[in-house]
This record gives sequence, C-alpha cells and structure tokens, in this order.
Amino acid sequence: MRQAKENDIKVDVPEYGSFTFARRRKEDVYKIRSRYNVLTEGNYNPNGAVADLGALALVTLQTLMVSAPEGFALDDLDPLMDDDFEKKLFAIFGALRVREAAFNPKKKAAPAAVAPVAEPLDAAEPAEAAQEAPAQVADTQAAEQSPQATLID
Repeated sequence: MRQAKENDIKVDVPEYGSFTFARRRKEDVYKIRSRYNVLTEGNYNPNGAVADLGALALVTLQTLMVSAPEGFALDDLDPLMDDDFEKKLFAIFGALRVREAAFNPKKKAAPAAVAPVAEPLDAAEPAEAAQEAPAQVADTQAAEQSPQATLID
C-alpha cells in the first residue's frame, strides 16, 4: 500500500468499511495505464477503450490504496473462493470514483465503469425510475464510445 499523505481521500464503502486512497495525480494515471497493460496484455476495445473493467478496478485500487479496514486485504481477494469477488472490487472502485468526481464539478458523478455496482432502480418510485433509466443508458453508451483515458483518468 501507499504511504499516507495529508491530502488522502477517505471513502466509506457500505458493507466493507472505510478505506483511504491517495489523491490521484498525473503520475498515477500513467502508472494505472501501465499496470492495466501488463495485467491484461493490452486488452482494449477496437475504439481504444479499456475492455476489462475488473482489471482496471484492481490496478486502480492497487495503485491508490493507502489503508483498508482491519481484516481486508486486496491481495487476498480470491475469485475462486469469494463468490462476491467482483461485487467487492466494483463496490470499492465505484465508491472511490464517485468520491474523486466530487472534487471536479465539471465531471459527472461516476463513469459507466461503476455501473456493475449501481443499485437497482427502486420499484417504489416508478416515475423517477422511468426518467433515470434513459440517462443511465445514454451515460453508458457515451462512456463505451469515449477514449480509454476517460475511464482511467
């Protein structure tokens, strides 16, 4: 894990606890890209977007994590033994991305990369759900057509 610094970001993840991440710097962007390339052997979509969001989530957390709740170790997550391996990974990654986006009012709250952890639309509020669903689809489609840097930055 990374050395703690004054500008670290605290992120509370429901069900998993409180995590601390380094504030993403330009050097981290390139480090994450490099680690993604090594891990996936350059797995990108034909349009140049990241093709394996799980791998992106993993290398992002490995690069930026300063501390995790007691008993949680990113390296100990086992996709064969943990039935909810990807749920954990995307919950933590998604919470980090939402928290990071809060620093930049020009960006949307979270990229489509966190869609796997989004809560289902509440059936008790069908009018709101109907209005939100097209926007979620449009956001996902736009992200899929954007360059890889959108998901990694």
